Amino acid sequence: MTIEEQYEQTKIIELKNAKKAYEFAKLNIEGSNFYALENIVIESQQPTLIIKFARDVKNANILKLEREIIKLTNPVLAYIFAREVKGARIGPLEDIVARSKSPYICLLFAKNIEGADKNVF
Repeated sequence: MTIEEQYEQTKIIELKNAKKAYEFAKLNIEGSNFYALENIVIESQQPTLIIKFARDVKNANILKLEREIIKLTNPVLAYIFAREVKGARIGPLEDIVARSKSPYICLLFAKNIEGADKNVF
């Protein structure tokens, strides 16, 4: 990591700027503080950034980010996370979708998510 990159990362962490934390982490710069950047994104409570971080950042803690999406109990976000993030646990996300009883989102999940239990829907 260059001195400039280190300075930029320090500023992002100090300011707790979630969008910049995601963008910086996405660069996958060796020596980056992925833990701190990830926590900034989580603390922002911005589901779109949480999903993007899980999808795009090589060192992302998928389970930790997934838990944040699960806490929201939003079937659309659960579907998007399952669709976009490699390594997502299908079961807990599927439960959120199934409990929604939304025919459209259930159909999308069953049709588009590999490993989805078609019998749940």
